[in-house]
Amino acid sequence: MYYVVVYDIPETEGTLRERIAKILKDYGLERVQYSVFTGVLSKNLMEMAMLEILDEIKGKTGDVKVYPVIDSKQLGIHIQDGNIEYVTWRNEVSHVLTI
Repeated sequence: MYYVVVYDIPETEGTLRERIAKILKDYGLERVQYSVFTGVLSKNLMEMAMLEILDEIKGKTGDVKVYPVIDSKQLGIHIQDGNIEYVTWRNEVSHVLTI
């Protein structure tokens, strides 16, 4: 399943942000913005990652959200450098339109 993981950790918990990012990277997710990761994982692996994050965040201030994206032939649209890319759930570009 394709997942989007978003977290909001206060600056006062700076090392916590780094530890959460490391966990997500270790599970193979890709950082697409500072606090946003995406990638394909099995449900079991995502649950394992969330358990690790739960251990880190207990007793601290922070918010982590996981959004599973339903498998489909066309996941989303990326607009970059005057091109529109239609992206599949495997992060493959299905086609590109130039503006």
